[in-house]
Amino acid sequence: MGLAGGQGTGKTTISSLIRIILTKYFKLNVFRISIDDFYKTKRERINLSKKVHPMLITRGVPGTHDINMMLSFFRKTKIKKFKRLKLPTFNKAIDDRFKKKELV
Repeated sequence: MGLAGGQGTGKTTISSLIRIILTKYFKLNVFRISIDDFYKTKRERINLSKKVHPMLITRGVPGTHDINMMLSFFRKTKIKKFKRLKLPTFNKAIDDRFKKKELV
């Protein structure tokens, strides 16, 4: 399932509620992930800003998502059928990725 909407419209809130409902009442194994979790690292964006365009240091600009990481992640979700998966997580406070958390 995917949700789309502008900043501050409640996507995270509604997806958290949907996860609770699907887990508690339907006994489904689910995870929640955001396109934000697939931003390139801070170091990668700094390098891009120097080599390609200064705006690439700012996340959200086209070209700042790690498309290969995203494609690899969703391929793994099909293969593993959600049994065990490492979730990428982006920390906006430090403007970089957290270490991957493992979903059990």
